[in-house]
Amino acid sequence: MVSPCCMSQEFFRKDNGDLFSLSVDTLSDVWQSNSLKKLRQTLIDGKQATACSVCYMEESHGIQSKRIRENLRWGVSDSTTLVNTELKSLDLKLGNTCNLKCRICTPGSSSLWIKEDKEVNGYSVLEHIAINIKSEVTPRMVMQWPENNSKFWNDLEHLLPTVEMFEIYGGEPFLSKQHFELLRHSSALGYSSNQKVHYNSNGTIYPEDAITNIWPKFKRVDVMLSIDGIGNQFEYQRHPAKWSQVEENLIRFKESLGSDLEICLTVSAINIFYVPEYIEYFERMGVKVWLNTLYHPSKFCIANLPVKAKNAVRHKLSGYTSSALIEPIQPILDFMMKDNFDMSVEFWKTIIAHDKYRNENYEMIFPEFYTILHDSI
Repeated sequence: MVSPCCMSQEFFRKDNGDLFSLSVDTLSDVWQSNSLKKLRQTLIDGKQATACSVCYMEESHGIQSKRIRENLRWGVSDSTTLVNTELKSLDLKLGNTCNLKCRICTPGSSSLWIKEDKEVNGYSVLEHIAINIKSEVTPRMVMQWPENNSKFWNDLEHLLPTVEMFEIYGGEPFLSKQHFELLRHSSALGYSSNQKVHYNSNGTIYPEDAITNIWPKFKRVDVMLSIDGIGNQFEYQRHPAKWSQVEENLIRFKESLGSDLEICLTVSAINIFYVPEYIEYFERMGVKVWLNTLYHPSKFCIANLPVKAKNAVRHKLSGYTSSALIEPIQPILDFMMKDNFDMSVEFWKTIIAHDKYRNENYEMIFPEFYTILHDSI
């Protein structure tokens, strides 16, 4: 399936209503589709597109959305000026191969989740993804990657001359051999000097060969490491990663990338109470932190915490006076305090089930917030 970007909850469709799938279709098929043309025209007309609803919602709470960040990146101040129809940026998720099964993740983004998801929840990975996307999506329509679609790769080669930005996601992107081959190919064709590459990685892998032999040929390469905690709180959230290994890689990335390294810290109902401590740690290391708000799975969304827990979080986090903490945290608190559903029953059902499966214990790792959550039921 193909969506406008990684934040969108909508997918492009063919004229007959079927969803595009890069296991059989090409990017050019999508780029030239009426579905995409309709989205582009909506933006040109100055209207809000439903595909961008998450960004509009974030902006209403003072959060700098991906929509705003991309407009700044491309120098677009008004969507009504969108007249360029060349493909400039590619957001590529070429598979779900991953070496972690993070608490906030799903089998659609992590192959390591598949076995546990089946044994704990009793349904297959395809059923899980279909259920969580839309009721009309069937299991046969998901988990179809372009790896064996020769039309996709041939078409992509023809698109490379205008591409100025690659955004590479996973799974874990550094486990994707295909994307490295794509970058090598683009370099061999002479396009890389005008191209930037952005990664979201879980930090467990330091791709030394790419850093030495591939990335220097590109205009710029920046890496966001998805790290949602430190020490044993990190290990709980991003099983089975080891903090010592990730911390070592973080230092190496900082040495090789400098300011082109950033932390993407996803704020969830699991870790929000401890976010200031995490930010302070990375600030001491001289690494910038981007706070990413989790929306799905909804039971881990901070807006769905019980009111008593929300008030405790706000009391603690509002007590920090450092501008380095206030500026990024305040929009998160504003979003958390919005009226929403209390999903604490679903939260604890999931936490307890996977604690038992993994022989872990949320109470031991997050004792202060465990007490607050328990007292809020």
